[in-house]
Amino acid sequence: MITINQYKDRGRCFVASVPIKAGTVIVRELPIIQTVNYMDPLQNAFCHQCLTYHHQHQQHSSPLLHCSKCKLVWYCNRDCASKDADQHELECPSYSRLHSTNLFDNDCKTMMKMLIKIIVYNHLKQQQQQQQQQGVESTTTTTTTSIDSFNIKTILELEGNRSQFPTQRLLGLSKIAKFIEKGLISTKKELMNGFDQQKLINIMCILECNTHELAFTIPTIKEKYSSSSSLSTQLESMSIQETTTTTTTTSTVKQVQKEEIKITYNYKSIGSGLYDQCSYFNHSCQPNIFKVNQTPGGELVMVALRDIEQGEELFYNYIQISMSGEARIKKLKESYFFNCQCPGCKNAPSHKQFLDKYLCKVKQCNGVITPLSNLCNICKPYLIDNDNKES
Repeated sequence: MITINQYKDRGRCFVASVPIKAGTVIVRELPIIQTVNYMDPLQNAFCHQCLTYHHQHQQHSSPLLHCSKCKLVWYCNRDCASKDADQHELECPSYSRLHSTNLFDNDCKTMMKMLIKIIVYNHLKQQQQQQQQQGVESTTTTTTTSIDSFNIKTILELEGNRSQFPTQRLLGLSKIAKFIEKGLISTKKELMNGFDQQKLINIMCILECNTHELAFTIPTIKEKYSSSSSLSTQLESMSIQETTTTTTTTSTVKQVQKEEIKITYNYKSIGSGLYDQCSYFNHSCQPNIFKVNQTPGGELVMVALRDIEQGEELFYNYIQISMSGEARIKKLKESYFFNCQCPGCKNAPSHKQFLDKYLCKVKQCNGVITPLSNLCNICKPYLIDNDNKES
């Protein structure tokens, strides 16, 4: 369906090898590495191993398991904690040190969590390879699939644009690299095998240019009872659209005849993920594909927004397409180091036509109207099952 092409001016990219119909799933991929944002407001509502969302947390009825040492990681249950045990044992001291410093802001600390995970995964991969060479059965409890699929070379081959980073930003990354190196050497020196400060800076440049946000459309439920009942629950809500239903329920204390349930959907960015294939897609302010994050697992799914011709390059939008042309060009130059030459930036009237056709009409949503279900990929749940069908 797609092939990889290499261009001098924009590197590797995906091109349609056959005509692709609107709504076709093009790529679905799990992250090489992922992390929940440092001190995210929803950090204790998601499992940090499988990324399952637990709405019960909002009702204070089913708290997740919590690492009492670093206080930065939560799990669904002991099974998820066990799958993550080897990895978190190695990263926990660095997380604790990260949690205790005020040298970096929360965005920096999120990237530092990603970098620590890469270092730890690389160490576990080296251990696994040594055990295989020696014919020893692996003792690693971290999810085998994660370690099997991890390859540091895959990350290092991604475009990092280090030469285009401002000097001040590189100095900031150097400060981060020194902090991480010092902490790892003092706790478990062998973790730094194969890494030095310059390599850490290279990886951080790659992370800044290639990570995707882990963002999910999360339902928030409000319940109102027809009588004054202690069962009524008020949950924090930032409503985009609402669905209201009426049901009947019986309380153990008294009869409650009517219960009004309002479900509001909120698009929340809760972390970052680094993907291999999905890093090959270039940007356009008039994309021909759109992306959907799915939980559990943080799977990233790329779907055709419209019919795509054979030989046409596949693009998705790195930034919000509703921004003004001047703001988009400035943002792309500062964050991704290129001057956008897409049809939307060259021709303002054509971009208005594109927005009129595809941009979600809900105020401040910035999602796109999907081709098959006519749903927005952001402000309402958009799910794709294992057969690549909407559900």
